[in-house]
Amino acid sequence: MMGWLRRRNRSKKTDTGPAAGSIFSFRTVPFSEFSPGETGRFAAFKILGSTANVVTVAVLDGIWTTPPAYAEVSSSAILREHRFAAAGGPAAFGVFREWWSTEELKDVVFLGTAPLSHAEASIAARIENF
Repeated sequence: MMGWLRRRNRSKKTDTGPAAGSIFSFRTVPFSEFSPGETGRFAAFKILGSTANVVTVAVLDGIWTTPPAYAEVSSSAILREHRFAAAGGPAAFGVFREWWSTEELKDVVFLGTAPLSHAEASIAARIENF
């Protein structure tokens, strides 16, 4: 058979997204354009789940003046929201898979993975099934 008629076996690369339990640190950014450009602070987030449609993210409780190590972050609880109309619920949210990216965050570092607690898995399920 002629070479140009042969079908090539092209394997599709499947993006499975970030793994549940993955923990990342990042440099925080100013609250507004009028704030100083450098905050001198670092925060962390944990991936609670990743489906074909949504990535579930939780902001972890804690602020560090230097990039935190895994040991400092792995046992952190999910931050509770108390600003504006928030009533102390978990700072967790879902992002459409096609929108998921860490490119807009500064100095993102993968720290490692930690198992999800029952509460974290429950939050992920609630967001993923919304």
